[in-house]
Amino acid sequence: MRTFELNQELQRREQLEQELRATLAREQRVREEQNDFVAMVSHEFRPLAIISTSAQQLSRHLDAPLEKSLRRCQNIRDAGSRLLALVDDYLTYDRMADRQPASRFVNCDLHALLRGLIGEFPTGRINLDSRLSKAHFWCDAGLLHVAVRNLLANADRHAPAGAVIELLTDDDGDWVNLQISHTGALIAEDERERLLHKYYRGRQAQSSPGAGLGLFMVQRIAELHDGEVTLLSFGATS
Repeated sequence: MRTFELNQELQRREQLEQELRATLAREQRVREEQNDFVAMVSHEFRPLAIISTSAQQLSRHLDAPLEKSLRRCQNIRDAGSRLLALVDDYLTYDRMADRQPASRFVNCDLHALLRGLIGEFPTGRINLDSRLSKAHFWCDAGLLHVAVRNLLANADRHAPAGAVIELLTDDDGDWVNLQISHTGALIAEDERERLLHKYYRGRQAQSSPGAGLGLFMVQRIAELHDGEVTLLSFGATS
């Protein structure tokens, strides 16, 4: 009996140790994510300085040439758009914590949604090849808008200037396929498996704005629609 009780006590302590290790591992991941978040925020909220500086220049030089004033106004608009996109990303990330995403699904005009997104980019930058058999699909229109916008924005950042980004859409009954392609630099082999990780930004992205959340949220939104995200090719060196 004494041996039996000792074995039970050892098993209980071993289980407690395993639970403690798992708890410590979770806390470590949370700390790492918090550190990544702080670093990202300190970097991504720099547009506030651009807005402040440009506004000060406008107020101090009211008689400046029109070209300079327009350029400063454009700087404010661009910085404001970056901040709005960042806030939109985090509000969307918070929404995806909802365990009942289907409650926000609607009968969405997908073609109209895509046309509206293309209008946010310079004329001719995005070429839409729509082969949808119907216009409306059952989806969360708000989340889908964020997902496709993030994919197009990512392509816009990495495609060469003047290149056309191809957006192909087709469907098989109730399932929709969205494929985005462009010419661009080779994605390093050691980065391919990490592109969809939260807060991860590849070497090519270090010089451009971004929170490292865009592709991660694309994957989460696809999962909420019972879909998936697949990297089909890795770019080219030329």
